[in-house]
Amino acid sequence: ANAYLWGTDTYSKKFNEQKEAQIAESSKDRRKAKQELERARREYEAKVRMIEKEEEANSGKVAAMVLPDYKTGRNERDIQVRNVSLDLDNGKRLLDAAEVKFSYKRRYGLVGKNGIGKTTLLKAIAAFEVEGFPRHHRVLHVRQEIK
Repeated sequence: ANAYLWGTDTYSKKFNEQKEAQIAESSKDRRKAKQELERARREYEAKVRMIEKEEEANSGKVAAMVLPDYKTGRNERDIQVRNVSLDLDNGKRLLDAAEVKFSYKRRYGLVGKNGIGKTTLLKAIAAFEVEGFPRHHRVLHVRQEIK
């Protein structure tokens, strides 16, 4: 019968240890954590506002297309470009001495995490900024979202 009384079994010891651990976090620590969370939220909102402003500036642009130069082409339908290097805006290397191949009548998809450079690659291809990319092809890049 004494095993079920408060303070006589190991349960009370475990319960008291858990309670002390919860109390050990001071109000100062909670306040610091709250301030850090608020600072991170403000930074995130500032970035979102900046992106929204950029999108509003480009809101009239639905697509970007550079007209092809048919004089330079040999009417090849497949695209193969070697030694492709491409950097992100922040200086991070996206492609370094890579090879890009597109076969005629094939469909391709780019899959990856956010911020990895998928759209940057597509924009560079559409603007013919990839050195060695044939200019006799018509390339159209349509924005991801239209408001």
